[in-house]
Amino acid sequence: MIHWTRGPSSKQQLEPGVREYAVELIRQSYRNFGPTLAAKAQHEQHDVKVGRETVRKWMVDAGRWLSLKQRRTFHQPMLRREH
Repeated sequence: MIHWTRGPSSKQQLEPGVREYAVELIRQSYRNFGPTLAAKAQHEQHDVKVGRETVRKWMVDAGRWLSLKQRRTFHQPMLRREH
């Protein structure tokens, strides 16, 4: 027996093309912005209402954002001097 809600698309699903438009805006106008600031700027200036976590996922998929773990750089250890 299959549940009656299985099959139809979500009512919260975004319009087709919103993702491409938002990622293109980030590439052109907000290339140095993080996901939170990019989502806020898109909402205020271009009326694109998308959550910051959604924008973060899109930026990761597009290669525009790295997590803190991936951005962390390690310093080369200083070797001890010989006595």
